[in-house]
Amino acid sequence: MEAEIVFCGPHRRPDLTIMPTALFKLVAPILDDLMLQSRISMRIAQDDASQGMSLEEFGLQYGISEDDSAEDEALYEQDLRLTSHAVLE
Repeated sequence: MEAEIVFCGPHRRPDLTIMPTALFKLVAPILDDLMLQSRISMRIAQDDASQGMSLEEFGLQYGISEDDSAEDEALYEQDLRLTSHAVLE
């Protein structure tokens, strides 16, 4: 890699960094992980276990039940049969 990192900013305090694309492609996944880690840590710190809700409470609050998943599965299977039938014709 021939290009170097360039720092820009007043009084030797960089506000901006320009780097080669090849280097950026190497560090981008690491930067993403660091950003996610920071957000997850903040959410965990803010989480109060006493404010949590059980799966049943969640289902009641958002209108989701175990029966819904069985109905969705049946509709999915029916859709697969219709799709398969259409493809075979």
